[in-house]
Amino acid sequence: MGRIKHSINELVKMVTVEQSIRLPEMQRGYVWKATKVRDFIDSLYRGYPVGSLLMWRPESKDLENIQTRDFDLNIKPDNTDQSNYLLLLDGQQRLTSLCKLLTGHKVEVKTGKGKKTKEIDIIFNLDHPEGLIEQEIPDDNVIEAVTEADDDQEEDDDDEVKDNKDRTFMVAGDPNYDSQKNWISIKDFFKSEDNLTFLEENGFKLDDPNIKKYNTRLTTLRNVLKNEDVFDIVELKDLSYEEVTEIFVRVNSAGTKLSGSDLALAQITAKWRGALKLFEAFQDVCDNKGWSISVGIIVRSLVAIITNQSKFKTVSKISLQDFEKGWEDTKRAVTFALDYLKDNLHVDNIWLLSSPYFVVQLAHYFNKKGYEILPEEERKLNRWFILANSKGRYSRGSSEGMLDQDLKAANPDELLSNLQKQFGKLSIDYEDLEGRSTTSGYFKTMFVAMKMAGAKDFISRQVIDINHTHIKDKIEFHHIIPKDLLQKAGYPKDERNDIANMAFISKRTNLFISNKRATEYIPNLIDTYGSSMFEPHGIPLQPELWELENYKNFLHNRRETIVKIINDYMESVSKIEA
Repeated sequence: MGRIKHSINELVKMVTVEQSIRLPEMQRGYVWKATKVRDFIDSLYRGYPVGSLLMWRPESKDLENIQTRDFDLNIKPDNTDQSNYLLLLDGQQRLTSLCKLLTGHKVEVKTGKGKKTKEIDIIFNLDHPEGLIEQEIPDDNVIEAVTEADDDQEEDDDDEVKDNKDRTFMVAGDPNYDSQKNWISIKDFFKSEDNLTFLEENGFKLDDPNIKKYNTRLTTLRNVLKNEDVFDIVELKDLSYEEVTEIFVRVNSAGTKLSGSDLALAQITAKWRGALKLFEAFQDVCDNKGWSISVGIIVRSLVAIITNQSKFKTVSKISLQDFEKGWEDTKRAVTFALDYLKDNLHVDNIWLLSSPYFVVQLAHYFNKKGYEILPEEERKLNRWFILANSKGRYSRGSSEGMLDQDLKAANPDELLSNLQKQFGKLSIDYEDLEGRSTTSGYFKTMFVAMKMAGAKDFISRQVIDINHTHIKDKIEFHHIIPKDLLQKAGYPKDERNDIANMAFISKRTNLFISNKRATEYIPNLIDTYGSSMFEPHGIPLQPELWELENYKNFLHNRRETIVKIINDYMESVSKIEA
C-alpha cells in the first residue's frame, strides 16, 4: 500500500483520456444529485479536503478475469490500453463529478425518479460574499413522482432566494439568477483558457472596477485543476480480487456511503463475475415496463428467493451455482409480481408503493406458490396488500424484520395475522386518515382508488395516471382550498397539507386554477364541465364547505368520502369471481 499524488487535472485525464483509472464491477453507478455536485465544487474552490481515493493496481495475470464498468460520462476515451490500469474502489462519485464539471462536457445527475437523469449546469457567483452560508441537509428519501403545484410554493421560495443570492455556486435553472451577468457557467468557463477573454465574451468591460476581483476569483477556480493536495490517494498492490472486495466492503461499511445492497453486490460480483450487467439489463427490462426499480431491490429479491429471508448477511455463503439458478427464478418472479401489481391491483408505478419491499415479498410469494393461486387466496392476498401498503407495513420500525416475517408466511391468512399484530385492526376507517400527509401510504392508495373510481382531470377529461408523459399532463397534487389562504386564516401546516385537502389533476389544470378561492373556481368548473367530475375525487359539492371558516368541516366531509372510495376499491379487487 502506498500514497501517491496527482493533481485534479491529472486525475481527470487518467479517467477521460488515458482510461488508466477504471471502475470494478462491484461499484454502483453514479448517484449524486445536483446539490451534491454544487457543494462539492464549492469545497474544491475553498481548498477544503474532500476525502481519500482508494485505488487497486491488479497484477497483469489477473486482468483478463476482472470485469470493469464504465464511468457515467459522455466522453469517448482516446486510449483503451488494457495492460495497465488502476481500479477505483472508493471515491467514484467525487471523481466522476470532477470529470463532469471540469471538462466542459454536459453534467447529468440523478433526479430521484428511479433511473432518470437530467442535464444541469453549475453557475458561479463572481460577486459571492467572502463568508460562508449555512448548508441545508437534503432529504434523499423523498420519492418525486407527484409534485406540488407551482402556486403552492410560497412558504419556501423566499428563504431559497435569500440563500441563493449569497451562494458561491448554484445549480442553474432559477430565472432570478441565470440571466444575471455576475453568475457564470462552470461548463463554459472550463472550456475557456483565459480569464479576461472569458469575461469580455460574457459582457464585462476590462475597465470595470470589479475586473481585478473577478479575475482573482476565476484564477482560484481555475487553479482547482492544479491542486495536488485535495485528495489523499491510496494505492493498493499485490492483492487478490477477493481481498480487494473484502476491503471495499469494510471501507464502505464503516460509514454510510453505501447501502447494504451495494455491499452485498460487491460480494456477489466477487464470486459471480458479470452479475452486475445481468442485474442492470433486467433493471432496463423493468424500466421499459414502467417500473423504475433499483438494482438493490432486484438483489434483495434474489437473496430472498434463494435463502427465504431478506437480510444480506447470508450473501457470502451462497454458492455460484445457487446464484445462477436463483437468478432465473428471480427474473420470473419479479416480472410476475410487477405484472400482478399492475393488472390485478391497478398499481403501475413504484411511487404507488409505500415501500419497494412489496416487490420482494410478492415475488417471493408467487415463486414459492409455483404461480398457482386459488380464488379465495387471491381475494385475501389483494386485501392484505391494500391494507399493508396503506398502513406502511415496511415503512416503519424494523422493515427488514417485518419483511422476513412475511417471507415465512405460507398463505394470506398468515400475512393478515402479521399485519393485525402490527396495527391492531384489518380495516381502513375515518380515524386512519386523520392528519395524514402526502408521504403516507394512504395517500398512494387514495390515488389508485380514485383512478379506479374514474377520476379525471377537471379540464382535459383525461383519466388521472402517474405515467402521463407530456409535461402539461403530468399529475400534480393540488390543494383544493388554497394553502396560502389557509395559512393567512391561521390554520396550522399539518391541517393545510392534510391529504383530505388534496386532489390529483394535471399540471396544466393546476396552473389554470392557481391559488383561486374554491368558492370561485369550483362553481366556474361546474358551470362549464358539470359537477359529476368531482364525485370520483370525493370533493364535497356543498358550497358552504368551500368557505375558509368551514375548512375543518370540509376535511371531515371529504375524509369520510375518501374512506368510502378506498374501501370500494379494496372490495372491487377482493371479490371472488364466479
